[in-house]
Amino acid sequence: MSEMIGLHDDRFIEGLSRLAAAVQNEGARLFAQLYQAGRYAFSMITGKPALAPSAIASKLTRETPQAMDRDEIEMVQNSFVQAALRARSAGLDGVEVLGSAGYLISQFLSPLTNTREDEYGGSWENRTRFGREVMARIRRAVGPDFPVMVRVAGNDFMPGGHTNREAAAFARDLVAAGADAVNVTGGWHETRVPQLTMMVPEGAFTYLARGVKAQVSVPVVACNRINDPRLADRILRKGWADLIGMARGLITDPDLPRKAMGGNFQAIQHCIGCNQGC
Repeated sequence: MSEMIGLHDDRFIEGLSRLAAAVQNEGARLFAQLYQAGRYAFSMITGKPALAPSAIASKLTRETPQAMDRDEIEMVQNSFVQAALRARSAGLDGVEVLGSAGYLISQFLSPLTNTREDEYGGSWENRTRFGREVMARIRRAVGPDFPVMVRVAGNDFMPGGHTNREAAAFARDLVAAGADAVNVTGGWHETRVPQLTMMVPEGAFTYLARGVKAQVSVPVVACNRINDPRLADRILRKGWADLIGMARGLITDPDLPRKAMGGNFQAIQHCIGCNQGC
């Protein structure tokens, strides 16, 4: 997609190198999120039919994707690997594989979107296979010293989908395949359960990270509606997560970390969850 920073071609490495250097020179670290939208891809944007585990219509795009054959599975998995290698070549500090939000890895995992009858469908082992293989391939390619995270939906919030129990089990499988940390969000894009809007209480979905943390031995990130550093501190002190993911809070006030470090909490401009412009 032209609107997004890309890692699908070597021509992006030079620009990403400049971006990484700019971020690192300010004392921060930069990871790239790697994802394939699957049935969430809009053909009018990509110019190609969407690929998915099964030809089940998307409620988001109102299109029916093309069921992937073995060659396409191989191609997409290799694309994940090549993107991770480009991120490493560009000097980024790590990557995060998106196995959440209803994107392709989620689609292979869920019985709602995967009705395959081959080794990638049916049983839990088969439905986790695509995600496990992506993670294992990336780990082999980038080596042991390049951080690779994974983001999972702590609950699909889709009728007939996965609860926190299945999310924790999937996270455990991905850690065994090579993930260094697990970032826990909630829901798919098409769920009717709100995740980020102002009617959602702050920190409401922290329990999803807590459930995953109980099942894995690597650091776990809690996120969604955590826009106050004091709330983030309480979550960490209670041991519900090891790290905090905050995005809209930093869009609202990029100086939030400095203000928090200085104890100047009253000066922080807080995100109110309006989701306008972000």
